[in-house]
Amino acid sequence: MKSSAALIERSDQSVSTSDMSRRYTHYMGLLASGEQDRLVVMKAGRPLAVCMSIQEFEKIQSELTMPAIEGLEERLATEYGLKLPIAMRKEIEGHLCDSRGTYR
Repeated sequence: MKSSAALIERSDQSVSTSDMSRRYTHYMGLLASGEQDRLVVMKAGRPLAVCMSIQEFEKIQSELTMPAIEGLEERLATEYGLKLPIAMRKEIEGHLCDSRGTYR
């Protein structure tokens, strides 16, 4: 597990479980408005959960999915001497993306 220092870039990204329960609507508003990209919920000084905006979540999903496609392309080229046709790449992305172009 990552240390809390790796999860928290700024002190305003950390919130205790008790504060989160008291001010839930406030914190969800910060995430929804983009004022915060994530909040690390702490219990007894240890990270318990991460809450993030949907935009941040979709960005992370996209960053995780693209290397998988690129890795597939590289493996096909290296091991089999094949190049993934553009149409096939678009079809693969179509299966991985929703209607807004966001990776699932």
